[in-house]
Parts: sequence; structure tokens; C-alpha cells
Amino acid sequence: MLPKQETPGRFVIQDIKTGTYLRHDGTDLDHPYDDVDAVDEATVWRTLEHVSYVLWWYVDMYRSYRIINLDTAEHFVKDKNRGIPHIMAELLQPQGGGKGE
Repeated sequence: MLPKQETPGRFVIQDIKTGTYLRHDGTDLDHPYDDVDAVDEATVWRTLEHVSYVLWWYVDMYRSYRIINLDTAEHFVKDKNRGIPHIMAELLQPQGGGKGE
């Protein structure tokens, strides 16, 4: 069996709508996270695979979240077309400068 490849880094989960981050509250609830305002208060995961698993299974499925790699500033979201626990790079919308603005 081949060893599982993991993508190391420092990863946090952010609520897309509010901009808050998730911090584990120490419980085993279905959504065991509190919202915090700063990255330095948030739970940091050490691999992309681990934080992806958390995003799929333990984070409120009715809200939109992104994973942020604090080392590279890459953003990831759930890849709903591929299913659990896949993620994909988030396609960020350009800010301003469009026609009609």
C-alpha cells in the first residue's frame, strides 16, 4: 500500500458571508465550533486533507465556508460535484471594474 500524500500547511475555516473564523469549542456536538473574529483565535489545521474532512463532516452544512491556507493565501471550497470530502480552489470574483459600474 502506498503512503497517503498529505498537503501540509496552516489552514483555517472562514464563514464566507460573515468573514468570521471557526474555533473548536471542545465538545463533540454536530457543529462543535464557535465563530471568532480573528485568525489568531481560530483553530488551525495542519493538513489540507484534515481540514477538508472537517469541512465536510463537522461544519454547518447550511452555511457557506471556505478553507484558507495561511501560508499561501489559497482559498478552497466544497466541490459538491465530486462529493465527500473533495474540495476545489475557490474562484474569486473580481472586485469592481466591470461593465455598468
